[in-house]
Amino acid sequence: WAFAPAEAAELVARGIRQLDEVAPPAPLQLQLQLLGLSIHPGMRRHRIPDLEAELLRLVGLARDAGLSAEVYRGLQIIAYVHLLAGDSGGARERALHAQAAGRGADPATVVRALGDAARCLGIIERDMPRAQRFAEEADRLADGTGYDGHELPQALGYVHHHNGMLDRARAAFEHAARRAHREHERWFECISLSRIVMIELERRDRIEITIEPDLSTLPEMEELNKMQRGTSS
Repeated sequence: WAFAPAEAAELVARGIRQLDEVAPPAPLQLQLQLLGLSIHPGMRRHRIPDLEAELLRLVGLARDAGLSAEVYRGLQIIAYVHLLAGDSGGARERALHAQAAGRGADPATVVRALGDAARCLGIIERDMPRAQRFAEEADRLADGTGYDGHELPQALGYVHHHNGMLDRARAAFEHAARRAHREHERWFECISLSRIVMIELERRDRIEITIEPDLSTLPEMEELNKMQRGTSS
C-alpha cells in the first residue's frame, strides 16, 4: 500500500471476493483486516465506495455474533478514517466507542483497545487527561495478557510528551517504533520516529549541522569560478 496503492486496493478487492470460500467467523475477521488497509495514507483514493457504511455493516454482524474484538476493530478503523479526513471530533467519538466495545473482548484486546483510544486522542491532542487514564489503565492491565502491540507504547509516548517528560516519551516512542516495524505497520512506525525527532528538537540535544554541501559542482558556480579566474588574470 505504501508505494503502489492502486495495486494494493486491487489485492484487497480480490481477497474480499474469495472470502465466500472461508468458513465463518473467519470471513468477517479477514474482511476487517483487509478493509483496515484503507486507513493508510495513499489508499484514500482507492477505497471501496461507502467504506464507513460497509464497516458499520460488519460491526453490526460482529455484534450480533458476539465478537467483541471484531466490533472494536471495525469501530477503530472508522475512527482512523475520520482522523485522516481531518475530522478530529468524529475520530474522538468513534475511538471512544471502539474502546468501550473492546472492553468486552479478551484481555489482550482490552489492552489494545485502551491503548488505541489513548493514541488516537494523543494524535489529535484532545482530551489528554482521558488519554492518560486510558494509557495508564492499559499499562496496568498489560502484564500477563500476552499483549505486545505498538498501540500502548505509542499512547504512553504521547502522554509523556504532553506532560513534558521527554526522556520517557522518547523511550516509549522508540519501543513503539520497534514493535510497529516488527508488525509491518510502517505508518505508525513513521509516526513514532517523527515524534522522536520532535522531542530531540525540543531538547535541542545532539542537533548539529554536520553536512556542508559542495556547491562547486553546480553549473552556475562553475561559470562564476570562470569569471573570477578571468578577473584575477
